[in-house]
Amino acid sequence: MQNFYQTLPGVLLLTFTLFSFSLQAQDPTPPQYNMDNVDGTTVRGCTGFFFDSGGPNDDYSNREDLVVTFCADAANPGKSARLKFLELDLRTRDFLRFYDGPTTTSPFLQTVDQGDNDVVPFAVSATRDNISGCLTVEFS
Repeated sequence: MQNFYQTLPGVLLLTFTLFSFSLQAQDPTPPQYNMDNVDGTTVRGCTGFFFDSGGPNDDYSNREDLVVTFCADAANPGKSARLKFLELDLRTRDFLRFYDGPTTTSPFLQTVDQGDNDVVPFAVSATRDNISGCLTVEFS
């Protein structure tokens, strides 16, 4: 697997979903993670579905501050993260920030907020200069 890919499964197109995405690979039954359950951790692998704290069926909670890092697994060294969003529904004053590396002190890439809800699909990728190949996502 060369890159992380995140896509929203069609069955998860919910009005109040913050974000949902998957890291696609050949695994027919990829694991599912709610971002609040993996807050402060590094998720490694080339497959999986990641949701806001509401999961695939509910809204996220108020005043959340979550940080998750996405990296390739040990079997895929040298690969880079790429997250692709197909739906986004952020509330006023909520945002996603993306960092080019394994922490929020890594180089800043971009912020996505409520004004970007209609700008989908969009993707965020680790840069060539990022030797870790990881992307860190901050939700607040």
